[in-house]
Amino acid sequence: MSQARQELEEYQSALMTCYSEHGVQGIVMVGGSVAAVTPTGASGEPLAGAQQLVEQAVDECDGQVTRPSVWSAPQDKSAYQRMLDVRSCLVAHGHNISEPPSMEVWLEQGSSEAWNPYSQLLSGFADKGRELSDDEALHLLEICPQTGIGKLGYATDGMF
Repeated sequence: MSQARQELEEYQSALMTCYSEHGVQGIVMVGGSVAAVTPTGASGEPLAGAQQLVEQAVDECDGQVTRPSVWSAPQDKSAYQRMLDVRSCLVAHGHNISEPPSMEVWLEQGSSEAWNPYSQLLSGFADKGRELSDDEALHLLEICPQTGIGKLGYATDGMF
């Protein structure tokens, strides 16, 4: 198991445990983050005091649990290589992803504008007039996980 994957799994486990100890359910999101779920009643409305309970759990647990180092890793050669690995994985699973920019160009782009193979994948689907289904996105993010700079998250209403 890679160090990045091991750190991520340890982070998820520790955060889920901490949330549980505070009476809050946590769910692992695609991409590796953990979200605290606000308890709701049958009508879908948050239970009385639930939001405060969640906020307290998030504040305390996020302060106690160390985030995976790769999430704060600099945009460097190893981050570029991780993006190339993700691209190779997506291509190996039948997706047409454009060639990445050179490492020099990628490094100059800055973290918020950095080329990302998942951005390329989504653009390709949009160009074809179709969206990536939730099941497809979840499956791809599981088999071709992304980490670090330029990482996109996923919620059931799409990538972000």
